[in-house]
Amino acid sequence: KQLEAAEELRRLALASLAEEIGCKLSREDLKRLASEPQLATDLSLWAYAYELHRRSQFSSQGPAVDRLWKALGAEERAKLDADAIWKARERLAAAIEQAAEGSS
Repeated sequence: KQLEAAEELRRLALASLAEEIGCKLSREDLKRLASEPQLATDLSLWAYAYELHRRSQFSSQGPAVDRLWKALGAEERAKLDADAIWKARERLAAAIEQAAEGSS
């Protein structure tokens, strides 16, 4: 159940980022992007940061957020900082834009 909840949080964070950068993607495109292995670490990192921000506004998905944290490798967790999060966001935004161009 926590795994499914964490996957949903990843898709929500990705959908929010797509909306933020002005790209319209179908639910299928979002699912495909969320399942791409080369984006897995970036997406877990971005979704974790996205959920931390939501938690600061009193929204909580505690167990699923913990699952996102654990999805990051030990190296990523040890080096977690704002720069790593923004770089992950940039790579995800580029993948979203590429997907949006392909579905037009």
